[in-house]
Amino acid sequence: MTNEELNGISMRLDAILSVLMEQTVVQEKTAKDKISLLNDFDFDTHEIARILHTSNSNVAKELSLLKKRGKK
Repeated sequence: MTNEELNGISMRLDAILSVLMEQTVVQEKTAKDKISLLNDFDFDTHEIARILHTSNSNVAKELSLLKKRGKK
């Protein structure tokens, strides 16, 4: 497979995941909870931002706050 094909597949999977997250119990969760959940599944900041249709900086900020809370 070419990089172009792999990128297309990746974008489609992100879209599917985004739709599924909106239609499931996750819908009742806050953005913070969704970011935490996706982080637990080893998605990186850029992937989480793309899936949740938000900025990388917003995701990074929330992950930083989650880590700070976890240390306390």
